[in-house]
Amino acid sequence: MVITPLRQTCPGDIAVMLRLCEMLADVGRAAVASEEQSEHVARQLDLVERAYHRAVPDEDDLKRVKRASQAVEVALAGKPPRSK
Repeated sequence: MVITPLRQTCPGDIAVMLRLCEMLADVGRAAVASEEQSEHVARQLDLVERAYHRAVPDEDDLKRVKRASQAVEVALAGKPPRSK
């Protein structure tokens, strides 16, 4: 998956991590019909969150990534995205 190299090389870049979460949310919405695909998306999300937590000490940035990761969890639950 394209996420792995970005996650490994840019764990401290909030812009990259937020975009990865957005991409996982998009994929998660498409994967809700497949438990295997949903589990794969959830695993990738966990890896993104752990990489970012190891690389970034800033609490505000961590909260931004957490909000983005919650959007992935909502997508995996089969709920539509919230309007902005």
